[in-house]
Order: sequence, then C-alpha cells, then structure tokens
Amino acid sequence: MSGLIAVLRADQQGRAWNVEFDGEIVIVGSRDPEFDFARILVARGLTGSVKILEGKTGKLRSTITDIVKAADLCTEEGPHGPRFVKRRQRRVDRAQAAETALADAGGRGRDANAP
Repeated sequence: MSGLIAVLRADQQGRAWNVEFDGEIVIVGSRDPEFDFARILVARGLTGSVKILEGKTGKLRSTITDIVKAADLCTEEGPHGPRFVKRRQRRVDRAQAAETALADAGGRGRDANAP
C-alpha cells in the first residue's frame, strides 16, 4: 500500500513529537517519530511508503520508502551526529539477575535470612 500520509506535531516543550495518522494520534512524545511510526504501520499490516508532513507548515518532512525496512531501524547519536542503526530489542518482560536476587531476598539483599 502506498500514498499514506502522516503529520508530525512537536509537543508543548518542543523536544518530542506526536504523530497523527488517519485522523488519530498514534504516537505521543516520541524522540524518533518516523521509525516508531513505521513500527505501528507494520503492526497494523500496512506496507509500502508513507510521507511525513510537518504539522505547523504542512511541508514534507520526510518520506519512508519502505515501511517494513524502516521498522527495523532507529536513530542514535553517533560521533559525528545522528545516524540510522538497526533497532535493538529490549527485554522488559524479565527482570535483571540482580533485581531478581534482591526481590527473592525480600528486598534485604543476597542473604534472605539477614535481619
């Protein structure tokens, strides 16, 4: 599918972006709105390309030519400015080992029998 259009609007502080698509705000407060939006489109089963417009001016901000490929990317700060890199998955459904040990000890550290 192609011909999709989304609108980016800066949040009140001007440090993050909200994305409006098909009359619905689909992202609030993103610092990487184009790639976050691509992931939403893929989750909705949409592919192809999408034009991203600046909300204040209505001018073209960017074009994602392949939504599926863009969904696997993110922006990170490099040594010479921002760059596109492969997105790393984060595991949030499993606690880190140290946190698990602390929770198993009732919050008292490693020795659960300590006073």
